[in-house]
Amino acid sequence: MRERFYRILLEQNLKLTRPRKAMIDLLLAKRGWHFQAEDVLNELNEASPGVVSRATVYRTLEMMVASGMLLKTRVHENSYRYELADTEGHHHHLIDVNSGEVIEFSGDKELHRMLKRICTAQGFEESYHVLEVFGTFKKKR
Repeated sequence: MRERFYRILLEQNLKLTRPRKAMIDLLLAKRGWHFQAEDVLNELNEASPGVVSRATVYRTLEMMVASGMLLKTRVHENSYRYELADTEGHHHHLIDVNSGEVIEFSGDKELHRMLKRICTAQGFEESYHVLEVFGTFKKKR
């Protein structure tokens, strides 16, 4: 993943700056992390104040999404959540709208049969799917 990131920078004639290196290091260290841009900004600047600007975080995240390294999901009207695209296996999300907590779960055979049945009934051929369920957890986790 790190080498892929470096290759993408080279292809776009961009330099491997200290902020970009800090970002990829953080994301690789926290595999499975579901985060917002502000989370990256806060984590990096908490560890080393001023290491990265808000603009650099947003530009770099968008570059990583465009290259397929990150998945980007809308959480609210102008709020997005990201995760590394190389996570193992297909999974879905339960998202607590109050806390932002995200729980991953694997779809069982019943869920996938249902999706296939719906697609077939509509004459639709699925390329891929994303299932995200928004709500609140009844108990603190």
